[in-house]
Amino acid sequence: MARQKRRRFLALAAGLLCFVLTACQEEPALVSGDQARLPDVRPQEIQEKRIAASGEIRHVLFEDFGFLIYSYDGQASHVAFFDWDYEKLWEEETDGRYQPVGLFSEELTLVRTKQGLAAYNGEGDRLWTSTAPVDLTGEWAALPDGEGGARILSSGSPGENCELYHVSWAGGWEMGRYSGISAMTPLQSYVASGKYWLYGTRDKDAYRFIARLSADLEVECLFKLEPRQYPDALFYPDGSGLLLYGQAYDEQFEEYGFMYRLTQEGEQLAYATFESVPSSAALLEDGRIAASFYYRDGSWDTVKILDEGLKEVGKLPTGGYTSARLFPCGDRLVVTGMRPSPEQFDRESDWAKRELAAEAVFPTRRDTVVEIYNSRLRLLSRKTYSPSEAGSQSAGREFVTPDGQVLVS
Repeated sequence: MARQKRRRFLALAAGLLCFVLTACQEEPALVSGDQARLPDVRPQEIQEKRIAASGEIRHVLFEDFGFLIYSYDGQASHVAFFDWDYEKLWEEETDGRYQPVGLFSEELTLVRTKQGLAAYNGEGDRLWTSTAPVDLTGEWAALPDGEGGARILSSGSPGENCELYHVSWAGGWEMGRYSGISAMTPLQSYVASGKYWLYGTRDKDAYRFIARLSADLEVECLFKLEPRQYPDALFYPDGSGLLLYGQAYDEQFEEYGFMYRLTQEGEQLAYATFESVPSSAALLEDGRIAASFYYRDGSWDTVKILDEGLKEVGKLPTGGYTSARLFPCGDRLVVTGMRPSPEQFDRESDWAKRELAAEAVFPTRRDTVVEIYNSRLRLLSRKTYSPSEAGSQSAGREFVTPDGQVLVS
């Protein structure tokens, strides 16, 4: 009798142990090797929002007043503006050339269309249209003039000051030269916390800079980057400063990554270099920085956590993918990435694994992985979208709104 009770107890204990281990295991093992599809983890936590964009979403810009979507339908490129009720307020077919948007801000959004320039405010109202008397085929950037019009900087002849065009709200044009920063090429403009910023490159010595400008485009401060550094900019929401990060090359043209933390006065607070290249970054609520790093050797991207001094203090346990993008969503962080679809490729092929994971190679079919992490940077959920689900060669669902919606075109 005692033996039977002992057997029942051991069986119950074994069953309880099995249940506990199963309940604690958030992820089942991968099916087969690095090319296997990542298992979903509580995918119901990830919500999609279908967007009436024309074609496949290529790029998204988020602001407090709405978001701008770049898309391509196979024949033409489009730019569309949506409010935070996800209603499309306007859409323009662009002229198909590089850099169709000169500025995206609440005061003024300026788009180069097939008919000319179209200007909108943050509520989606068209302010004016204008047929440009000049051909804005090169690099250009725009800033509001404070009266409903725009000041446009456009690259001129090498070594000369760039062109300055003033377009009034009535569509009238004035043309001249900009001497605030001599012999430079404008690359991008920003309006952040009411301040005007210009990113560009000096033609003479090819260094890149970011400058804060007054409403009259006078230079208030200018920060010069090291030679051959190519930054993206990320502004702090409270207006206290910005991050510059991206790809660079040393004197031997070896690739490396870099990151600066600057005040709004252009003063350097921290600087770091990395063996890998930061390609996306997000500001966390506790002041730390999340940044994804890619590797040219075909390794999966790494998402590192940096402190305010840009020192590494942790890593995210991501599932393994390339082209990682980071999206802050309140106290959560969403990470998206691409992964070769396992049904198309030979899982045993080392060549396929290395080549298809490499940043420079885009597989003909790929999964998109979406992962959500909590404030303690622990994985909450994961969902994989296959190309067949998206109805195209790539899943393409890579953009996540600040309220956590995955945009689907």
